[in-house]
Amino acid sequence: MTNATTAGTSAGLQVLTQANAAALLVQERLVVVDFWAAWCGPCRQFAPVFAQAAKQFPEVVFLKCDTEAQEALAAKHEIRSIPTLMAFRGGKVVQRDSGAMAAPALAQFIARAASVNRHWVSTDTSPWAWLERREAVVRSDDDEDEADTEPDLFSSVMTLSGAIRRGLYRDLAAALNGQEAEHAAVLAELAPAYLWLLVQGHPALSTLTANAAQHLVTQGAFEPAWVLYDAVVETEMDPGVAANPLYAVQDDNHHLGVDAPRARRYLERCLPHAPANPPIWLNAACVQMELRDPDGALESLALAKQHGCDLGPYFAEKLFVPVKADPRFLALQGKPAPRKW
Repeated sequence: MTNATTAGTSAGLQVLTQANAAALLVQERLVVVDFWAAWCGPCRQFAPVFAQAAKQFPEVVFLKCDTEAQEALAAKHEIRSIPTLMAFRGGKVVQRDSGAMAAPALAQFIARAASVNRHWVSTDTSPWAWLERREAVVRSDDDEDEADTEPDLFSSVMTLSGAIRRGLYRDLAAALNGQEAEHAAVLAELAPAYLWLLVQGHPALSTLTANAAQHLVTQGAFEPAWVLYDAVVETEMDPGVAANPLYAVQDDNHHLGVDAPRARRYLERCLPHAPANPPIWLNAACVQMELRDPDGALESLALAKQHGCDLGPYFAEKLFVPVKADPRFLALQGKPAPRKW
């Protein structure tokens, strides 16, 4: 049996085996697993980075799984290349990636995994299981009336499945292009971790997914729209769609309560695109007011005005009542500051 310590298992790291997997992977804490092998050069290169992260993120459980010693476990999780990282919470896969990572990339992987709501994620560790189940359901449906309502769903599921498996992203883009409304529900039901795999590095897919999310917003389906936007904001977004996530996350629009972590993440990812799409600053100002950041909101409004946006409708917004007497807000309206006696 290969010694797990040969690839850098040390204090802060635990060894994952078939015997302890059931107990270790079901923790409510985030669990990150490095699937490796002793003969693998990139695994040895990545080992100290992974060990250092275990010290840097004490709230996360870090596990090492020797794929040669634990062949059944590697097969169960469909490990086809190493090193492979998988993140679990409550027994569910929330993120996976392959290849040796530098420390910043690993930190980003952990941050993304930590942000995923585990209740959205399939209990099956296979990323294709959901698609396969949907295909089987559609194929087994002999009801002609039902069949008449399912062809778009069937087509989109099959296209998604084939595109992901073969990496033919152009096929997926072709399937979605101009049909965001028909395919929005399918995209929204994909686990977030797999959505990220789809849209990362593929701007066309990111934009199409953003359009599907906006369709859901227009239908009042904000929660599934967030699933899509959570993936979109992690990409190099087209500035033309970067205002929409900020609209979708506003409690003033969805009335589901302020989701501060998601709102801050959307601000961080969308605001850099504002110079190319100034209305982003307007939506950002509303989000910042909901986050009780009036200084940030007033700065966003000022930048929007500098870039030619009409602030008129925002001066009457109830969100801005807390700053209605602020000299900066009055200046944006061309009004003098109140005199001090």
